[in-house]
Amino acid sequence: FWDEIYLLEQFMRRGGFSGVIYRHNEHFLPLFFSWFYAQCCLFGDSYSLMLLVSNIIHALNGVLLAALLERLIPERPGLRTAARITALLFLISGLHAETMQWAFEQCLLLAQTATFLAMLAAIEFVRSGQARFALGAAAATAIAPLLFANGFIAAPQIALLLVLISHPLISNRQRLLRT
Repeated sequence: FWDEIYLLEQFMRRGGFSGVIYRHNEHFLPLFFSWFYAQCCLFGDSYSLMLLVSNIIHALNGVLLAALLERLIPERPGLRTAARITALLFLISGLHAETMQWAFEQCLLLAQTATFLAMLAAIEFVRSGQARFALGAAAATAIAPLLFANGFIAAPQIALLLVLISHPLISNRQRLLRT
């Protein structure tokens, strides 16, 4: 909660939008601060609307996780359902967490969204070889740390994912490259 109060104070002290370009607790998060500022302007004092946005982002992350898992598993009966159930458990388990209780924690949710998008784009690049997916993966990987510092993990996760899905001894390349 202190982070939210401090950020709101910066918006007031620095004159609104200029409050997004500064370091907070050694983090430089201009994309998230811009996002948070836009919500403050749109919703005013309605904190419940900010928490609704948090839940919408969390639901989007659940959909992205299901899509990611479905692309990584072999085509066998029941595995697609298992991927969706896993994503559902991910959604349910996060509802009681601090991340869903404070609007400021949207920075974590958004960094996770960018990381999931980067992973999905990387998989599509391996499948199709289309440069637009490589660019999408690179862009999402670059954006994630500007939302929150845990987004820096996106680059090593993408590298590991590419190794795992590309190495012939680890993955069935034909299955992955199916259309």
